[in-house]
Amino acid sequence: MGIIMNQIRIVAISIIATSILFISFGSAQERAVKMERPVKKNVVLHNPSQLSPTSGTVFNKFPRHTVLRWSKVDGAASYMVEVEYNDSKWEPLVSTSTGKATIYKFDFVGKQSGRWRVWAVGPDGNESKKSAWWGFKYTK
Repeated sequence: MGIIMNQIRIVAISIIATSILFISFGSAQERAVKMERPVKKNVVLHNPSQLSPTSGTVFNKFPRHTVLRWSKVDGAASYMVEVEYNDSKWEPLVSTSTGKATIYKFDFVGKQSGRWRVWAVGPDGNESKKSAWWGFKYTK
């Protein structure tokens, strides 16, 4: 594919989301200019492994300072965390990005059950599968 205008031939080639532009001046000259734009790669992310609190943990403390921890995932640009509480039915409490941090701290609401899950987000916006819900309970 090419366009010839006044002895200038312009050829554009697209290969797997990379644009390359070649310009050659006249048929006798062999100069070329290469221009590229960044390629977005679909990163396949593994699920983060939840570390603590483990599912079934019972907290007998007040205030309800809670710390969630999970493993780092190679290729993750950030992590998303969801926390829900159960006041006769599951209700959302938190859904937030933690950036690159593999820890999230918050104060839990009420003397009741809660649950949490986490997933990784790649630089291209693709997400890993969400972890299973892990439950915990506060008695005070």
